[in-house]
Amino acid sequence: MHDGDAIYSVITGSAINANGKGKSLTMPEGDMQAETIKEAYRVAGRDPAEAFYVELHATGTKVGDPIETNAAGKVFSKGRDVNKTLRVGSVKANIGHAEGCSFLASLVKVSMMLHQKEIIPNIRFQKANPKIDFPALKMQVQTELEAIKPEMAARDGKWVTSVSSYGVGGSNAHVVLETAETVSDLIKSASVTASSDKKPLHLFSIGSLTEPAVGRWKDALVQAYDGITDDLTLRSLARDLGRQSRAYAARSFAVASTLDASTKFSKPVLSNSNASPKLCLVFSGQGPQHIFMGRQLAEVYPVFLDSIRENDRILVEKYGQESMLERTGLFVPGVECKLAANGVWPVQEVVLSLVFVQIAMVDLVRSLGIKYDSVIGHR
Repeated sequence: MHDGDAIYSVITGSAINANGKGKSLTMPEGDMQAETIKEAYRVAGRDPAEAFYVELHATGTKVGDPIETNAAGKVFSKGRDVNKTLRVGSVKANIGHAEGCSFLASLVKVSMMLHQKEIIPNIRFQKANPKIDFPALKMQVQTELEAIKPEMAARDGKWVTSVSSYGVGGSNAHVVLETAETVSDLIKSASVTASSDKKPLHLFSIGSLTEPAVGRWKDALVQAYDGITDDLTLRSLARDLGRQSRAYAARSFAVASTLDASTKFSKPVLSNSNASPKLCLVFSGQGPQHIFMGRQLAEVYPVFLDSIRENDRILVEKYGQESMLERTGLFVPGVECKLAANGVWPVQEVVLSLVFVQIAMVDLVRSLGIKYDSVIGHR
């Protein structure tokens, strides 16, 4: 959040279990579902009574819905303030069953709710199942769009929610989500924004494969973010656009406080034309080590082998270590390697072998008259 990232929600606890055979393959077990809720909140260090909303799996059946809702209600109603009714809902009512992605759909929904500070209503809910006593469970189905209010927050000022997800065969899961910010954070942010007449400026850089495509990309961004004034969202967007644009040849930019029709972008330019390509040597980290690494190069190119030997000399004379070439038998043609053929070596040998071969490769490329712009390694 301090880096300008847009944090939609924070997963603070999760739990899974399975109730085995149960009464039938498709019938949920309320007690086991309740256990996952309790465990998830234990991991999160939260009391279920702190939650203001829970996203239910909702089988949509006369048998399954009462089992799940009553089991959840017993957990969430314990110690709950009568004035802090738990809102419940299920995205299934809005978009249908997403099968294997049903949990992800619920996770996205609840995360967006926390980000936008609005509770998304369920549609087509008219009459409660008579086997669910919502008032006694201190629960209500959310049927109207409602702003998330400060009084819905937990004791530490964060808004707490959770998501249930269950599978055929008795798999039960529950995750606890909460906001990264607190009520006081939002009040301070609103106060700073209100007291400041000057809006912060952002660098919006965009890139694509061709100059016409940059123009279309700009129009799409303006349409998507027109009217957005949230500083965190715009900072996050500017950062992500900056990362994306560096990968493309055609680029444009704008310095503005927001994106709208009046935002002026620079004329697209080709930052890297085909007539003058940039060459970067990129080397890997641990993983490609092999007992025969570099041997063919050492046999064909004396420059490569000389570089390997020079690295070994520096290791011995400057750093006072044993010769890596003598210890391992790597690189030198005609010398048997003493390391494991599967590449599972001590970390010291892995690191040194990669450093040696990569430095020798750079020296070889340079000796062949190939000019490069930069060299980067594993980070």
